[in-house]
Amino acid sequence: VSTQSTGVEFPVSITPEFATMQRERIGQININWQDQFILSKKKYRRKTLGFGDYNKKKRTYSGGEIYIRELPLAEGGLGCALWDGSLILASWLYEHSDLFIGRTVLELGSGCGLPGIVVSRYATRVVLTDYIDQVLENLKYNVGINSNLDCGDDEDDTDTQTKHNLKQFKINISKAEIRHLDWDLIDQDSPDPFNEKFDIIIGTELTYSLKSVQTLAKVVDKYLKPDGIFYEVLSTDRDGVSQFLDVIKEMGFIVAVHEVPKNQKEFLQIFKTGQREENYLLYSFKRAGTPYPDFK
Repeated sequence: VSTQSTGVEFPVSITPEFATMQRERIGQININWQDQFILSKKKYRRKTLGFGDYNKKKRTYSGGEIYIRELPLAEGGLGCALWDGSLILASWLYEHSDLFIGRTVLELGSGCGLPGIVVSRYATRVVLTDYIDQVLENLKYNVGINSNLDCGDDEDDTDTQTKHNLKQFKINISKAEIRHLDWDLIDQDSPDPFNEKFDIIIGTELTYSLKSVQTLAKVVDKYLKPDGIFYEVLSTDRDGVSQFLDVIKEMGFIVAVHEVPKNQKEFLQIFKTGQREENYLLYSFKRAGTPYPDFK
């Protein structure tokens, strides 16, 4: 199959259309598909990310390390790998961990699960969600490997040595739950996967197409407590952002937008994902009277 917009030849199973997993969301999401095609032909990759101060002598981070396994593109679509937005959010969550102590947190579009794993160290309960089976299985793996669970070695994992040298972030596995959540079913009479509301919702790159605008807004409205807050990290180069802001404001949410802080920019430079450079903004959505602060 030839993709004319990139000139790259894709096997049928890993076309850009497959990578968006047929949500019927149309819009230019500006991904370098040639780079992702190369990733799709590689084996599983596990990345190590350190938090806190780095001790050169001991070669350890004061806040511990998190290990993330990435999938080939053909298995996980856009949820296959770490993206810059997730690194920015994870770093911010670590620095503002006090906001999450004693709170319940829902992560939307978890992908590899980095932000959800970070906040699992502090929150009372965290639910990481996605809708692709392979991504959900990888989420379970990543939560397990950061909880000292024996997840088994992958024959095609390119970095299995990290499993045997755990200087971990150490999350409590009982706090992290993996659940299937398909936004497109929000208006249907299917059983509610949660039947509850959360103190805080987090996510990155959730608004990237016009067709996700209404469903995402409804999901946030349905699962966020009236006095809760939704934190999202989002590139300025995405379709549907202005429309999403209009819709969620109509629902009574107050929107605040901030530049990415210096510390998060530095974190991104240290643990580069290989994604092309983009400009990111931090968005917070809350109703009047909410006790939670905006991104700071």
